[in-house]
Amino acid sequence: MVWSQQEIHTLIKLRQNTNQLYWNILERLRRAYWNNIANRLNNICNSNYVGNQCKRKFNNLVTVYKNIDRYEANDQRRKRIQAYRIFFNELKTRFWEGPPDQHDVAMDTPTITQRRRNVRARRRRKERRGNSENNR
Repeated sequence: MVWSQQEIHTLIKLRQNTNQLYWNILERLRRAYWNNIANRLNNICNSNYVGNQCKRKFNNLVTVYKNIDRYEANDQRRKRIQAYRIFFNELKTRFWEGPPDQHDVAMDTPTITQRRRNVRARRRRKERRGNSENNR
């Protein structure tokens, strides 16, 4: 079955509007979440999709968005993709990415060892600059 533009826009909006709910439910309950999205989409667009189709379509849209984003950033891994270009702006907010959890925050915080390394590296750079200025 081919998705219409209206169905895709509606799918994106439904997923965007329920993003907080998506990240607050357990992973094993996400099947019911996608079935609910499919039911709402079917009511709005008079279509006949199931939850798994909606999930796969949305994940495909995210993949295409990321490829377009790579292409525009001149990434070496880029792919020339023109399909779904019309949905790019709707996906630009990257709303599907969940809020950072404790692990993400911990990974972004430098460890004591990393901080020591950074301090040592700054000292060495400063010493090199000082030595090069003295040699002039």
